[in-house]
Amino acid sequence: VEELGAHLPLTLGLVAEGFVLALALGVPISLLFSAGPARRAASPLVQILSAATIFVDAMALAYAAFHLLHWPVPVGAGAKVGLTLMPHTMAELETALLPVLTVGLAGAAAAQLALRRAAAETTRAPWRVQLRRMGLTAWDVERAFVIPSVLAGLLASLGEVVLALLSAAAVTEWVFNYAGAADLFVKSVALRDWSIAAAILF
Repeated sequence: VEELGAHLPLTLGLVAEGFVLALALGVPISLLFSAGPARRAASPLVQILSAATIFVDAMALAYAAFHLLHWPVPVGAGAKVGLTLMPHTMAELETALLPVLTVGLAGAAAAQLALRRAAAETTRAPWRVQLRRMGLTAWDVERAFVIPSVLAGLLASLGEVVLALLSAAAVTEWVFNYAGAADLFVKSVALRDWSIAAAILF
């Protein structure tokens, strides 16, 4: 219990902050690029970014932070370092931003994929034509029926988004060398402490 209490808060904090960032990035981008010429222009780029693995995203962010912003990046096989998810200084913000951004981007990719899937289903819905025939404008149909339907599709896919966030948190802890649930899981398996490993998986 003490081990779980020491390691789980980091992972849960990454997932929680990544979830907020995922919705803040994924929902507006998906709605912005869901229709019109912007969709044709941005669709290939969005698909490429969504297909990139979390490991590649994390390493790219670490490279850019170190070489462009000259931030310290805790990667490598050194000692585990602490992570403050509620930063009070610029140094703490620099340390927390990369892992949170990595997790958030993974969640945003999952969120926008769910939104695009819901938008595609809504586009093929026969009620859109019927509503236009009833005299509603295209904006009225989008505002009152399409957007709520798409957001409902996102709510139905929240499990996929959370799973993406948890996977990203595990990879992020490994890449940025933080002692969270993923680190505890590896140690538990190595020591054959299956009760702790099962609790983390659960």
